[in-house]
Amino acid sequence: MIRFLKLSLGLSILFLNQNLYAQGRQENCLDFDGADDYVEFSVDTSLNFTQSAVTAEAWIYPYGFGQEADEGAIISWYNNAMNSGFYLNAGNGGHLYFGVFDDTVEKELMILNVVKTNQWTHIAASFGADQYLRVYMNGVLKDSIYANFKMANALSTPLMIGKREGGLLNFYGKVDEVRVWKRRLSTGEIFNNYQRRRCGYDGSLRAYYNFNWGTASKNNSTLKKLFDLSGYKNDGTLKNFLLLGTYSNWIAGKSLLFDVYSVVDTVVRCDRYPAPSGKRVYTSSGTYYDTITTKRGCDSAIKIVLTIKKSTAKTINVRTCGTYTAPSGLKTFTQSGTYLDVIKNYAGCDSNITIKLRLGPDSTLFDTNVCDFFVMPHSKRKIEIEGWHTDTLKNYIGCDSLIMFNVKLRKKSFSIQNIDFCRWAFIPTNQKIIKSPGTYYDTLVNSVGCDSIIAFNFKSKETYSFFQDFECGSYTSASGKIWTQSGIYYDTIINSKLCDSIIRVDLTITPNSYKTLDVNVCRRWRVPSRKYFITKSGTYKDTIMNEAGCDSILTIHATVTQFDYSVDQRPDTLFAIGSADNYQWLDCDANRAPIASETNKFMQIIRDGRFAVELSNVDGCKDTSACITVKKNGTSKLKNDPMNISVYPNPASHELNFSGIEGSFDFQILNVVGQQMLSGQANLSNIQIDLAPGMYFIAVSQNGQSSVLRFNVE
Repeated sequence: MIRFLKLSLGLSILFLNQNLYAQGRQENCLDFDGADDYVEFSVDTSLNFTQSAVTAEAWIYPYGFGQEADEGAIISWYNNAMNSGFYLNAGNGGHLYFGVFDDTVEKELMILNVVKTNQWTHIAASFGADQYLRVYMNGVLKDSIYANFKMANALSTPLMIGKREGGLLNFYGKVDEVRVWKRRLSTGEIFNNYQRRRCGYDGSLRAYYNFNWGTASKNNSTLKKLFDLSGYKNDGTLKNFLLLGTYSNWIAGKSLLFDVYSVVDTVVRCDRYPAPSGKRVYTSSGTYYDTITTKRGCDSAIKIVLTIKKSTAKTINVRTCGTYTAPSGLKTFTQSGTYLDVIKNYAGCDSNITIKLRLGPDSTLFDTNVCDFFVMPHSKRKIEIEGWHTDTLKNYIGCDSLIMFNVKLRKKSFSIQNIDFCRWAFIPTNQKIIKSPGTYYDTLVNSVGCDSIIAFNFKSKETYSFFQDFECGSYTSASGKIWTQSGIYYDTIINSKLCDSIIRVDLTITPNSYKTLDVNVCRRWRVPSRKYFITKSGTYKDTIMNEAGCDSILTIHATVTQFDYSVDQRPDTLFAIGSADNYQWLDCDANRAPIASETNKFMQIIRDGRFAVELSNVDGCKDTSACITVKKNGTSKLKNDPMNISVYPNPASHELNFSGIEGSFDFQILNVVGQQMLSGQANLSNIQIDLAPGMYFIAVSQNGQSSVLRFNVE
């Protein structure tokens, strides 16, 4: 949308769109040091892209790249803990990386070795309703990939430039002209606009930063904001920038095309006309040109067809009785003097009239001094205000003759005293007892012989208040009373002045709700509030908000199936330690293919290889052990029966201890999906670990025998 410059008497407006390079104007960007520089924005609903389309654009000038393809974040809206949102990176080797995430599901589009150092490149990434990830360079679509999900909620994490949450390496280089849209831009829109500065307004453009702030490579220590030009006021805060010198600061940026809007306006003014830019003032008719710059840095060129009309002035002398009405009819004068009146002349401009006015004869002056009031001798008016007052007679020409009295009053005095009380008080001058709030008066004689009236304002220090309140379950009053039902209640406490404070409470109590859930799941189950996972059978509590806005307290009876994935190896047999309804032995050397007829709890070893067992039950739960390497002819045994090997503590934190084994042994720690997390050889009965909380398996091998045990890390 184009924002029009409105001129008050414009007769015709013509817009002509021209593309010009931004010469002679500020074109800055931000330089990121690759260590800890980034820009962070407040969490705002306008930047919520949950299950919606998104397009992110930026001009970048990288100096170098980190060691990982998914580092060097340019634009991110990503919650690392929940694995939700999106981010756009330029990582190792110039790989362009765009990722979209939905809790446990993610889709990544990476284009190798396309971003070059020490040159400006425009990049854009979009994800829309068709569920395709698309990546563009310099306005051209480079690649796309389908994702069978929609973006998850990362609203608790702010939008960031130069960094992503959980990332190890920030962006290293210059960034300019960042735009974030809440829709998928078409290929044509990206190509047509990537080299142009954004001038119009679009409700789907939720964040727009042209970086044209500060003074390039100078001291910008006071400018720690990146201002949003989208209209949504999503301003960012600069984090860790030096803001001094040629790096980690505002520096010269990318020159872009900009729009020039031409406006033709016909204007009629009187005497003078200030140009819209404020640079000059015109005092004669003619055709003039002026230019203003919009907030986004775009020019508005104005052709002004100007007509100047002139004001006029004259002086008139007036002598009359009574009041005089000016020629404009807007002013009435009651005293002699010189006045200015303004009417419109034949050209429609001001005609300034100076009026030299004399009303009646000269006045006669008298001084008078009285106590409380003065009565005018002719009109008998009562004067109670000090100063000049006029009495009127008719003079010889029939006009009023003014007699001026300079009245000086020996006034009575008046004072106010404020007195606060709880139950009673007395008037200090006459000792009269007062029990009700109000104003009471007493009269004395002042120093000039007039009345001295004293007003005593008695105000009770007891306070009264009323308010409505809403509460869930029960309500505790200011004095500590507990109310459990809706109604009107009164409470009394002592106020700050040590008097009663009586409070009326119009109370609405909404009861909390209670509900019991029976849950039968495999492995783990997230409670409705999403605050934690249930991984063991038992009874749990959770609280969510009910439809009335109060607590809904849930009692959860959970049955969680967790298989024991341990496998015991004998010289010629593998045994599954855990109990299950079904067993299926797998060949790990054949991509974990099922081994025909091997559906018992044990399997006879007939050849060398790597094997695992899949356990399942009738409720549909299923899991697989780690792969075990066996040798058919291995005859050595552990010094102790492998079934007696145990680890403790369980759950562990930083150390695992072993019982039932002596001497050196090999170990391998795997996570629940079979990824190796740690391996090595131990000579002691304990090993040190540094693992994230969760469930793991440890395979222990000694003299050709091995056992697999399960443990948890808290």
